[in-house]
Amino acid sequence: MTAEQLITRRAGADSSFTVVAAGEETAHEVRRLDVTFDLPADQPLATLIPRAIARECKVSRTVEHGAPVAVRLDPDLRQT
Repeated sequence: MTAEQLITRRAGADSSFTVVAAGEETAHEVRRLDVTFDLPADQPLATLIPRAIARECKVSRTVEHGAPVAVRLDPDLRQT
């Protein structure tokens, strides 16, 4: 996660928490992704995490907003 550095800096070097990612997928696509932190909701860091991910995480922003995928064929890229 791109937001990891910000979250770690705010949490402090001596803090620890667990993050679990799970989701739902079909044979050809991910349908849902859940990221869970083992932090109580009343901890100050708990309000920072969703904002940090929304602002800093390239993967979640790309998934949420969608991005075109261009597929090109270029025989000059072939390694010899």
